[in-house]
Amino acid sequence: MKNIVDWLVLARTTGIKNETMRFAIDQYGYNPLLLKERITEHSKNAGCFEKIKFADYNLIQKELDNTIKDGANIISISDENYPYLLKKVYNAPLVLSVKGNVQLLNQKSIGIVGSRKPLFHSQEIAMELAIDLTKNDILITSGMAIGIDTAAHIGALKYGSTVAVLGSGIDIVYPHENQKLCQEISQKGVVISQYPFGTPPRPGNFPIRNQVIAGISIAIIVVEAYKKSDTGRSGSLITAEFAYHINRNVYTIPGFPTKDGRFSGNNYLIKSNIAKLIENAEDVLKSIVNINILKEKVEEINNVYNENLEEAKVINQSKFKILSCLGTIPMTINEIFISTKIPISIIRVALIELELANIIVRGYDGKVIKT
Repeated sequence: MKNIVDWLVLARTTGIKNETMRFAIDQYGYNPLLLKERITEHSKNAGCFEKIKFADYNLIQKELDNTIKDGANIISISDENYPYLLKKVYNAPLVLSVKGNVQLLNQKSIGIVGSRKPLFHSQEIAMELAIDLTKNDILITSGMAIGIDTAAHIGALKYGSTVAVLGSGIDIVYPHENQKLCQEISQKGVVISQYPFGTPPRPGNFPIRNQVIAGISIAIIVVEAYKKSDTGRSGSLITAEFAYHINRNVYTIPGFPTKDGRFSGNNYLIKSNIAKLIENAEDVLKSIVNINILKEKVEEINNVYNENLEEAKVINQSKFKILSCLGTIPMTINEIFISTKIPISIIRVALIELELANIIVRGYDGKVIKT
């Protein structure tokens, strides 16, 4: 619980993207008070301080108290129990609310996702995959939705544990009919959420929830998925494509082409070379046999940016030089360094201020481009 209130203040701050916050962590390390100080400084330099609203400490303390009363806890990105695979993702949440066995978050996990209205046969496949993978010491992660998610959780609980990632606050189970399942998971596995206590299950929450499922897992299995849903791109495809972008293995069950397109997402992933075709858990186990998860100690990055007028001038001069080298093709920090010869520590600080001012954006792969 050390520094958790300070981390919550950063996590609940508005007017700054999570990606920008991670940029700051890369530069200044895992010190929430220092991060707040530097973000304040850089936002003033970028002329956008007025849009950043740091969360109120009293409201944060209330959230923490309510979470603990509900039988849950909150861990920060600096906590040893925070999922170390998720920590490497460029927009990983700064805090997670956790209910259950937090140590499961660093076990080898595979995400199983799919339609909320699947065929009965697809639910059977999801459950069989979860059972067989669990028997082989693989933890199953999914999103607690009805359909494929529920089948995967139930299958995993028959022989082991499972991780449920919510698209709501830790205290709100959605859908309501999964109340009993969620309680069982919190006792035998772990339930997590990146959202504040009391957050309802809004539609915009679920694509972000899906990214957490992908970030925690070494691989994602799509059992049954439409290419498009009623609201746009299906959640399963969002999960699979994000997993692919962050270098996770993606697998899918091939589906027969139907008029309603219920397997169109599966077949699209195969045709696009995003997913490997599988028929059972054995295919997955053969593919991941060489994947080793090595927990890497997160090292504090030394802050080489000293607060003085002369270096502030260097930062401002560097921003113009960086912008002049950015074109229509996204660039990595190393590519910017090669082009500009500006020290990487200075590039990072300049990019923080440019992103705060919405002059640049950062993509899945960490590359930056002008807006």
